Amino acid sequence: MLLAGRVARAQNGAITYRQALEAGLTREQIRQFVARGWWYSPCRGSYVIRAAAGAADSEGDLRARAQAAPAGRPGAVIGGITAARLLGLCSHALPPLTADEPVHLLVARRGAIHPARGVRIGFAVLRADEVATACGLPVTAPVRTLADLVLGCADRGEAVSFMDAALRSGCLDGLDVVRAAAAGRPGRSRAEQWWSLADGRSESVLETRTRLVLVSGGLPPEQLQWLVCDKAGVPVARIDLAYPSRRVAVEADGARFHGGVIHGGVPRGGANAGIGALDRVEPVFRDRKRQNALSGLDWTIVRVTWSDVLERPSEVIADVRGALNRRAA
Repeated sequence: MLLAGRVARAQNGAITYRQALEAGLTREQIRQFVARGWWYSPCRGSYVIRAAAGAADSEGDLRARAQAAPAGRPGAVIGGITAARLLGLCSHALPPLTADEPVHLLVARRGAIHPARGVRIGFAVLRADEVATACGLPVTAPVRTLADLVLGCADRGEAVSFMDAALRSGCLDGLDVVRAAAAGRPGRSRAEQWWSLADGRSESVLETRTRLVLVSGGLPPEQLQWLVCDKAGVPVARIDLAYPSRRVAVEADGARFHGGVIHGGVPRGGANAGIGALDRVEPVFRDRKRQNALSGLDWTIVRVTWSDVLERPSEVIADVRGALNRRAA
């Protein structure tokens, strides 16, 4: 068991059935470990030793399952959403990680594609520059990973959210190389109109979706993450989507609260870091103080929620247009 544990710890907690036997364990011992919950099998022929998998969280579990998935598939590369998670690419745009999310693999032989529990297998012949390493595992490089995600998207909002998040992650300097990587592949015609809409300043999917609604309505925001200061030059709030020329702020109210009133002038990390040191008060009061501060500086605030964006986009456009027109009068 000690030798098996050392093997697994060197492999993100994973061990193959053959490695377990070579470490001196018997078939009956392996069955007992699984029955007791000490080991589990994320895919055929591989196991994860919980005690060797590191952090007992969903990310640690993903690394272990990703280590186990390529077993018995020489040359397999982790791709798709699994590669994005391991690379830290598009993090805020990815769906919540679940225990039953399959590991996405790419293989170079179509004959190697067959149903497997816990694994989703696709075909791709990758160039050397399309493969990178993350957590000690072979994964598709950021450019290839984002191209795969965008080409697989069903709609503009999902695709641009991935682009925005990838740019914000710092894993990519720009999208031109990703756009080139998508050329000639299925889905590129649909995606061609999406690349120019990306903006790495968006901090959430809701902000991206709100921006796209406004762009569709002919009201592209003038600025994103706009820092508002008081008359003394002290930062007061950072606005999600702003029209500074009219002093109109559009706030995307998702699961988190946005910023707050700042103590002591410039927030931690400098003015461009936005809101750093927040009042140590309940979020609802913090947000109210922030809104009052903006109103006191003659800003009009339009608040937008997920239900507004998904169910009433025309009302969002009308509300923002109305606010802009009133400020222009």
